[in-house]
Amino acid sequence: MFLSEHLDVNPLGHLAVDGVDTLALAEEYGTPLYVMSEAAIRENCRLYQRSMERFYGGQGMVAYASKAFCCKAICRLVMEEGLGLDVVSAGELYTARAADFPMEKVVFHGNNKTVEELFLGFYRERRDGMEPDGPERALLRFAADQVRRMNRDEDKLEWERQSAALLKFALGQEDEE
Repeated sequence: MFLSEHLDVNPLGHLAVDGVDTLALAEEYGTPLYVMSEAAIRENCRLYQRSMERFYGGQGMVAYASKAFCCKAICRLVMEEGLGLDVVSAGELYTARAADFPMEKVVFHGNNKTVEELFLGFYRERRDGMEPDGPERALLRFAADQVRRMNRDEDKLEWERQSAALLKFALGQEDEE
């Protein structure tokens, strides 16, 4: 029984992904087991890339949303297909780094970030790939602790002022006051 180009029911009545019997996979690897079609994922990556070319003249970057499924193998596959990677957490950023994903093609976004996550996102841009250390790391930790203690609803202006000061520090800008 044909289900799709990558999913089928084989002559034994078992679901098959790209011709591979999922019952045999479950017997070999146990359950629960996540099985994906690499061919289908690559096809979808290429479809998005072609759409970007066709409708936007290639002016833009297609980014895989890693929150859908983030592991080193998927990051490498996405990289091989030329897509960017959309990350929303320090864990996803860590996985991208572990997969040697090019940091210039990582989009780190979202709300409700800790200051430490924001600095991790900022330091992904460093060409030497080094994280802050020594006194710099201690200062970042102190700043993160201070921001966590502030209630944004009670003193939004103060929170915004301190956030702006932290950003200036991260960018190496001197305070003009």
